[in-house]
Amino acid sequence: MTALGEHPAQPKPRDMTGRAAESIGTLNHLTPDALDYPGDLYDAIASLKLMAQRLLPLFGQLSAWLELEYAAGRVAHDTGQVPEHYVHDVTGTLAPAGRSASTLADALNTAHNACSGLKAADPQAADRAG
Repeated sequence: MTALGEHPAQPKPRDMTGRAAESIGTLNHLTPDALDYPGDLYDAIASLKLMAQRLLPLFGQLSAWLELEYAAGRVAHDTGQVPEHYVHDVTGTLAPAGRSASTLADALNTAHNACSGLKAADPQAADRAG
């Protein structure tokens, strides 16, 4: 609660998704120069895997919200047409997006597991081998 006895404002989904997109953009600019060790890669893959795992339920929640709002008569379309077709397009494409997120999470899990044994090479061993 705030000093006035009010509850703090909940973050808006558009703000949170904007931050997520901005974070990925920042990662694109930082990588690979910001990685120092294989452990950095391991940690990054772990976080990206978690993000992908969380997308599947999020897409389901977004779809369910839109369906409920449409059923309650609270959704219209800019064209003035009945929005049913547009609502079905949105919900129909969020389902495969969720499946793609699940596939992404599986691939990242495989990469994460494969990365688990990697470590920085001993510089002296690299000098002897080269």
